[in-house]
Amino acid sequence: MSDVLDAVAPLSILQSCLGMGFDSAGATLVFHRPMLPVFLEEVRLRGITLPQGRLDVALRQVGREVVVQVLDRQGGARVTTTY
Repeated sequence: MSDVLDAVAPLSILQSCLGMGFDSAGATLVFHRPMLPVFLEEVRLRGITLPQGRLDVALRQVGREVVVQVLDRQGGARVTTTY
């Protein structure tokens, strides 16, 4: 069980930093006040699957903000970012 927790912990921390969640209908990937750790300038998330489709996104540090860019979208999945 410890190995599973060790593997999940970094992903959970990254999810918290990015403020990543999903809307109640499951069609939208949401980033609320995304932040990146100081040692990362960019993160790419590929193959995020939602009931309405699939997304690839990049998050980049630009000045004092993190910018979210949709790299690929299949179906009706959407991305929302709030600051």
